[in-house]
Amino acid sequence: MKRREHIQKEVDLTLESLQGLQRAETMPFFYTRLMARLEQPEVTVWNRWMAWLAKPAVSLGILLLFLMLNGYLLMNRFQQEDEQVTPGTEYVAQQISYFDNGTP
Repeated sequence: MKRREHIQKEVDLTLESLQGLQRAETMPFFYTRLMARLEQPEVTVWNRWMAWLAKPAVSLGILLLFLMLNGYLLMNRFQQEDEQVTPGTEYVAQQISYFDNGTP
């Protein structure tokens, strides 16, 4: 019996504590901010990628990478042209020396 009375007393105390409650109030402009957030377009994967690429550190890093790659490819091209020009100039030099030796 005591246990039932104790439980009833606890229930009564809990209900009495709820009587002093007031309705919760929001901060000013809460609904305007909420509506603005709801009206924002959804963020897609494409938007996230573009936002990431728009960061100056990322865009400058990519630009630097492309410039280094471009310089590397240009240097290789000039080296290949130099290697191709060398046999041609040797050939011309041999022809000139051949004709110089063949004339009296």
